[in-house]
Amino acid sequence: MKEFAQIPAQRVVGRVFTESSADENGSFESAWDEFNEAGHFKALDPLADVPNRTSVIVFSPYGSMQYWIGSVIPESANVPNGYQVLNLPAATGAVADKDVKGMMTSLPLATTYNEGLATLEKAGYQLPEHIGQTDTPYYLERYDLNNQGVAQRVEYTIYARPDQLEGFDDIE
Repeated sequence: MKEFAQIPAQRVVGRVFTESSADENGSFESAWDEFNEAGHFKALDPLADVPNRTSVIVFSPYGSMQYWIGSVIPESANVPNGYQVLNLPAATGAVADKDVKGMMTSLPLATTYNEGLATLEKAGYQLPEHIGQTDTPYYLERYDLNNQGVAQRVEYTIYARPDQLEGFDDIE
């Protein structure tokens, strides 16, 4: 198996949603549209090293999750009023990227998450059995924008440690 990468501390600025905010098909497309139409990315893009559209899933050991929409910006940047902040720690994890024809926000979250996991596994990583039971229960999809404001690559990141790959399924 491939050795986990070192992931630097990151700051995601945006809004947090719960599963109840998902659309009927299980996507968060309407949340993305609302965030974009409200001009939030226009406020965040100048703060980012590279304009990006980032989602983060924060898993719970109890089966629930938070879904963040926003941008990764430097920790030193001033956060505009009205935004929520998720400070992610420096850690280890699996990181892989691939070309895309656009963002996949209209697809059900389970579909995009499974696509990310498949990409990470194809890159040679062993992934946690139950990410919500780890010390760093984070999964990111980051789309960096080109000069025309188009996403052509996605970077998938799942925080993981070799000593926390196994877990237990209390539903069994």
